[in-house]
Amino acid sequence: MKFIPLFLFSILFIACGPKQEKEVSWAPLNELENLTFSVDKASGAEQKALLKQAGVLIATLNSSVPKEAKNKEQIRVLLADLNSLAPKLSQVDTLSDQETSMLSQAVSPIVTKLMTAAGIPHRCSSCASCSGH
Repeated sequence: MKFIPLFLFSILFIACGPKQEKEVSWAPLNELENLTFSVDKASGAEQKALLKQAGVLIATLNSSVPKEAKNKEQIRVLLADLNSLAPKLSQVDTLSDQETSMLSQAVSPIVTKLMTAAGIPHRCSSCASCSGH
């Protein structure tokens, strides 16, 4: 008889307990994050080539937002920010090294915020040992 309340409690706990959220996966965004780390370390022609690749990846983000992404409104705003940089990224060869560096510095924090909004762990650009948050 003592087992019946415990059994009922167990069933209730399982049915009403914390729901595990589905892990968010967004391959183009992960690839863009990796690319921004490479851009930050590069300079000159290599940096410009990587920024062109970033522009191509940004175009794929719009049509690939995962259904399980956390904050879709913030994602929409951040994607608009990235899309506003896309014309400059496609014409990066015409920019000075200083303009290229400024463009690079503009992309990286938006990517980090986008990952946070989507609910995807990311690395800090300020610390190499960061495993994501």
